[in-house]
Amino acid sequence: MMSTATTKKIHEGRNVKRFREMLGIKQDALAADLGDDWNQQKVSLLEQKETIDPALLQQISSALKTPLKRYRILMRNRQSILFQILLPIVIMRLA
Repeated sequence: MMSTATTKKIHEGRNVKRFREMLGIKQDALAADLGDDWNQQKVSLLEQKETIDPALLQQISSALKTPLKRYRILMRNRQSILFQILLPIVIMRLA
């Protein structure tokens, strides 16, 4: 078990970008799914944030059709073999 001092913080914005790109979704398309007050530039800024409000993360998860729980598990384990195995399965199920 890792101590809190050595635990690496998850950069949520970067992970949103990773998921979006893996799913082949452009920033404009994600913006359109998020609502009228969103545009490509706002999505770009969001992807630079280290933390994202949980309610917004849920909205993004819905727009990407990725269950938030699975998103968090995969992002926590993104360097592991589990991530490399599960991500293609998740993407295939979403297709």
